[in-house]
Amino acid sequence: MLHKWGRPSSIISLTGWQMIVAGVELSIVAAFLGDIPATITAANLLGFVLIALVVTALAFALWFFAIQSAGAASVAPLLLMTPLTAFALDAVFNGVVPSVIQSIGVAVVIASLLLSQHIDRRAFRIAHHHAKSARQEAREQANAMARPDGRQAGPAPEQKAEFK
Repeated sequence: MLHKWGRPSSIISLTGWQMIVAGVELSIVAAFLGDIPATITAANLLGFVLIALVVTALAFALWFFAIQSAGAASVAPLLLMTPLTAFALDAVFNGVVPSVIQSIGVAVVIASLLLSQHIDRRAFRIAHHHAKSARQEAREQANAMARPDGRQAGPAPEQKAEFK
């Protein structure tokens, strides 16, 4: 999708559009299933606003900011923290005592998170040799304009350093 439409102007606008689309889709499903409250009170509206803005929009904005800053491969393992957080909150606030199997599951998730932070991701990168970056295209345009015959002037200094 990014190749077709390009990067969004901001993470906040991307998050906002995703929230609008998801809200419309879920409203249609709720109306179809008849899961609409008979009356809406001020407490309900406050709850909707808190869930929409704080819990959902802020979380999405932070998630996309983290992906943009650190990369998807570094941030994706943190999704495993979602069930662990729910599990821990359930134990703290509701007094649920974890079983042996659940404790083993928590240990496996934590071990996989720790392991994922030590894997050399360079070996798993996808080669993008078929698609040129904006920097490569700008360099080619500059080289084509610099030479009257249209041939490239040669690799950029950072490319020479890669082949030494």
